[in-house]
Amino acid sequence: MNRPFVQLIGDIVALNLIVLTVVSALWFLAIFANPYTVWNPFPPPSPTALPTIDPTPVATAVPFATSAAQGNLIFPTQANLSVGMGTPLATVFLPTLMDTPTIALPTITPKPLAYAPQGEAIYSPNFGNGKGCEWQGVAGVVLDGVGNPVDGLSVLLERNGTMVTQSQSGSVRTYAPRGGGYELKVGDQPIASQNEYAIRLYKDGEPVSEPIFIVTYEGCERNLMLLNFQQR
Repeated sequence: MNRPFVQLIGDIVALNLIVLTVVSALWFLAIFANPYTVWNPFPPPSPTALPTIDPTPVATAVPFATSAAQGNLIFPTQANLSVGMGTPLATVFLPTLMDTPTIALPTITPKPLAYAPQGEAIYSPNFGNGKGCEWQGVAGVVLDGVGNPVDGLSVLLERNGTMVTQSQSGSVRTYAPRGGGYELKVGDQPIASQNEYAIRLYKDGEPVSEPIFIVTYEGCERNLMLLNFQQR
């Protein structure tokens, strides 16, 4: 066989192989880019179209209270939650309002204590015990609602809530010959004070008057304070 002829045959075969290789590469690239091309002998299954869902939820609900201070009780109520075309997705419980009855509580008014001062206090020189200016104190009488003397009540002199001394109504006749009189010693000499001392009546250990704060003065002209109590 002629050598040039053999070489020609070889060149033709090589050219065919090159063309076949290029065509094969282009074929694979076409299938890779689009698996559903007509050139793919084994295409994948066609995709199934998915339903379109509206992302905005539509809920069927009942309004509920925003503040517990409105005086209402909140109870749950059933509602269907739907999306898109109204297809129910779930059942939820939302609060609703229920009015509660208003209960009026009785108003309790404190009952006033039984005894209160009878008028304003009177200041004078000490005349009740013979000690003159070497004494300072409070004296008076305790009366019932119609003006009769009341004996047996405890009369306390307190200072900052602590008892200083005490007397008993009816124990002193100097200021009330018919009974009900009392006398309390503040000190051995006149001193000035402003609401430092208080006088209060007790019966069987329970207060029967409010604490009455007193004012004392220096000097012998006002070292006796006269203060009467009367039942309301």
